[in-house]
Amino acid sequence: MNSHNHNKPIRPEELLSLEKSIKTIKRLIIYLGKQKLRIFSVILIMVIITGISMITPILIKNAIDIHIANGNVEALIKTAIILISIYFINSLLSMVNSFVMIKVSQETLRTIRKDCFTKMQKLNVSFFDKNKVGDLMSRLSNDVDTISNSLTHTIIGVFTAVITLIASGAVMFWINPILACITIVTVPILVISIRKLTVISRSQFRKSRVQLAVINSFIQENVNGVKIIQSFNQEKNVINEYIVENEKYTKILIKSSIYGGLIRPIIGFLNTLRYVIIVSLGAFLAYYGKATAGTIISFTDLADKFSQPINHLAQLYTDIQQALVSAERVFEIIDSDDIIEDAIDAIEVDHLDGLVEFKNVDFSYIADKPVLKDINFTIMPGMKVALVGPTGAGKTSIINLLNRFYEVQNGDILIDDLSIKAYKKDSIRNKIGIVLQDTYLFTDTVKNNLKYGNKTLGDEVITEACQMTNCHNFIMNLPNQYDTILNRDGSNLSHGQRQLISITRTLLSSPDILVLDEATSSVDTITEKQIQEAMKLLTQGKTTFMIAHRLSTIRNCDLILVINHGKIIEQGNHHELLAAKGLYYELNNSTNSQKLKEFEIIG
Repeated sequence: MNSHNHNKPIRPEELLSLEKSIKTIKRLIIYLGKQKLRIFSVILIMVIITGISMITPILIKNAIDIHIANGNVEALIKTAIILISIYFINSLLSMVNSFVMIKVSQETLRTIRKDCFTKMQKLNVSFFDKNKVGDLMSRLSNDVDTISNSLTHTIIGVFTAVITLIASGAVMFWINPILACITIVTVPILVISIRKLTVISRSQFRKSRVQLAVINSFIQENVNGVKIIQSFNQEKNVINEYIVENEKYTKILIKSSIYGGLIRPIIGFLNTLRYVIIVSLGAFLAYYGKATAGTIISFTDLADKFSQPINHLAQLYTDIQQALVSAERVFEIIDSDDIIEDAIDAIEVDHLDGLVEFKNVDFSYIADKPVLKDINFTIMPGMKVALVGPTGAGKTSIINLLNRFYEVQNGDILIDDLSIKAYKKDSIRNKIGIVLQDTYLFTDTVKNNLKYGNKTLGDEVITEACQMTNCHNFIMNLPNQYDTILNRDGSNLSHGQRQLISITRTLLSSPDILVLDEATSSVDTITEKQIQEAMKLLTQGKTTFMIAHRLSTIRNCDLILVINHGKIIEQGNHHELLAAKGLYYELNNSTNSQKLKEFEIIG
């Protein structure tokens, strides 16, 4: 039965965890390797500290066995001075090492944060579809902080522990091999005990990071939706949901802390047991003349030096595991391959004529669940096209593919007779302007929001554009005019004002193809007229995909595509589609308000 337990195979999940840990450690070493000189200086100082500290047991042994025995007071005083000097020098060097390691840690974490954030800017939109914002924020803040706290203390701790362990072990064997063997024999017991507890502790910590991300996502979602929550009187339900998630997090943390907290008492018990054994055996050897009083006392100091690194490593083990879990989560973002890469021979483009063709395009967000099926249409330069159909028909997906936020599974999209893949994606996006219904403005000045697509614009150009789009007057009435700082999402502006800012921002970016969400609903008549005038100015001479909510706004479009269940079921202009008496005809003539709501018109 016992032999069976000793030969128990390692579980696959443990092997996976080990592989991940080794891979993560290698990654951290690569980051640390960028500061070789500082790391080398840290190691060198630690070697000096350890080497000097190994002298103290020998000095103590000689002081007791020789100087006290011979009554040599002068030698005792010199020994005391040397010991004090050693402790002072070690303290000073340790302080220097700590300062250097703080620099190493923060420089390393700065690079990791930069790499993580940079990668997030390059990741495909589909990555953010699959990952909650709260979880990503947790990785970039909480997990990076965990790595930072561990790096500062752990690296010095690990190196010091290993060097001290080797040096003190060697000195112990040099002084008394028998006592050295008795001291070392307790190490496997200590390591096995700690190993069992830390495996469980790491599992609990991993669960705690996942649950913390859940809570962060929950908080963010509810802070953003606080108006909806309050308008539907759902505060109590939200609070109760938070209490449930918070309770889960608390239980996981308690378990993790209990297992981590057991390590120290076990270490303390084993240390006490070792001292008792050393003193008892030392007294026995002294009785038979195999050891001296100085040997026993110096050996207790050496045993302490030998056990300290083991104790420190044991205490650091949990921190190391937590840091590795956090590092794994951060590196998952940095290593993500969810990126649309440009072709090697992809070209830059300064201008697009605006000829757009979809050829046999199939697309799905999830495998085997097609969203678009065999989409075919051609838009000539300068044409205005409207997409019409019920919610979920695939209209937004067409726009997403045009901006190359996603790749088509089959077929191709051509712009100016070239595959969209032939262009650099940044180049294409620079020439496609988007004005959405839900505008997004940054917490920055009005001016910086307006020039977001072109940082080189001068004040005169910005002012002229704002006058053309009817937003100059209300900007001039703001506290600091163009230098007014906007709140999050521009909440210190009205919906219509935000829309006019968004239109002007797009106009200033000089796009050749436009995607417009008319977004004139929920605004007053005067603002609606201003927005329509601004849009008319914006679309002049440009290929335009109009996303609207009223049939009246798309009647003059050159082409209307009627989409249902991922397919184009009708296409033509307003009069042609009315004559066909299909879905568009039904929508245009329907008097059933409920039916109109079901078939949200996006054109």
